[in-house]
Amino acid sequence: MDEVEAVEVEGAPETAAARIRHLVPEAKERGSSTVSANAMQARLFDIYDEVSDRPEVLTLVQSQLTLTLERTLFTAEQVDALADSIDWHLGLATPDGSEPELVGGA
Repeated sequence: MDEVEAVEVEGAPETAAARIRHLVPEAKERGSSTVSANAMQARLFDIYDEVSDRPEVLTLVQSQLTLTLERTLFTAEQVDALADSIDWHLGLATPDGSEPELVGGA
C-alpha cells in the first residue's frame, strides 16, 4: 500500500489556533507589535462555535474573552501562547509546542 503524504491544501480550513496566530502578522502589517483586545475578541468569537464541543478549549476561550474586557492589548507572545494552548488541548501539539508524533501501523 502506498504511503500518503500530508499536504497543505490552499483553501482548506485552518485550525482555530492558526486563526488566532494570524492576529500577529495582521497587526504587524498595520505597523503594530501588539494585538488589540478588540481584534482578539473578534477572533475568539470567530472560533467559539468551532471549539464549543471541547469543554477545556471552550473554557480557555471564555477566559480569554473575559480578559479582552479587562485589557487593551496583547503581545505577540501572549497570542502565540494562547494558540499553542488551543493546539495542545485539541491534540494538535505537545506541551512544548511541537507537533505530536503520529502513531499508526502499516
